Amino acid sequence: GLEGLRHDVRGTAHPERLRNEPIDAAVDQWGSPTWVVDFSDQLSNLMKASARGLVHVANAGAATPADIADEVVAMLESRSQVHRVKREKLSSGEPPRAESEVLLSGQSGLRPGREALRAYLKP
Repeated sequence: GLEGLRHDVRGTAHPERLRNEPIDAAVDQWGSPTWVVDFSDQLSNLMKASARGLVHVANAGAATPADIADEVVAMLESRSQVHRVKREKLSSGEPPRAESEVLLSGQSGLRPGREALRAYLKP
């Protein structure tokens, strides 16, 4: 649901943001948004510590695509409107996903996902 807000690695918005196009984003699909920089840093730490076993690495907290879109639109000061819709309206013909794909990552101690998103988007 956030295809119109893709960013390159420097956090520079693509032209879609400048056109202020509407964004359809699911309000009933929960996940654990995780910034790859945080993930890779934690993975490196786990490898250095010779960690063993099953470890879930995810930024803390949960969000819907609509929550993420709201945050991105606000941070980029876009005039795009986020249309909060049910996930079946966004169906792409793929098999249905679970309503919640939230990971609890108590051991990794990563910062909240919203904080990581802000760090990712800041210039």
